[in-house]
Amino acid sequence: MMSTMNTMKPRKIIVHQNSRTKVALFLIVLVSAYSKRVGAFMSSACPRNPTSRYAKEDTGDDMFLDDLTPPQLDFARDSILFGENPSTKKNNGVLMLWKGTKSILPKVVTGAWKDSVGEENPVGALYNVAFVRIPVILAFAVYLRNELEGRPLLVDLGYGQLAMSPLVIVGFMVIFLGPILNEK
Repeated sequence: MMSTMNTMKPRKIIVHQNSRTKVALFLIVLVSAYSKRVGAFMSSACPRNPTSRYAKEDTGDDMFLDDLTPPQLDFARDSILFGENPSTKKNNGVLMLWKGTKSILPKVVTGAWKDSVGEENPVGALYNVAFVRIPVILAFAVYLRNELEGRPLLVDLGYGQLAMSPLVIVGFMVIFLGPILNEK
């Protein structure tokens, strides 16, 4: 017996150089693998899938998953988040921050000359305070300091330098930051 094992030569796998033969061999392997394991590729036929309507073993825990229906689409109804008056607008963190800011800072800084200002869009109101109103007020404070030190604001409109009157600047501040333009 030993002599027959030593004389046996190992088989060589023949690799064909022809591309058509390679494609045919690949398709044969693919079809044979698919035909043996159909359940692995099709989840609805797989008995391990608990949400399958065709599962062979239904347990009481998984039965509720079979009866789920897709939600009904109602385009006429307002959204919970984006409707006219969604419930998420009534009491959220940003709105509470805006109400706290509005109660602490003066009306000139917040622009809340009425109680309902900023309640519809508290993020926009906070943005307005941080990036519009406070920088304008700080620029006005720098202008006042320079004016009091004797360095007026000089403007050149093409006819030579002109010192801007403090009344014009105060008028702009009252118009832009006061209740005149901010009432709706």
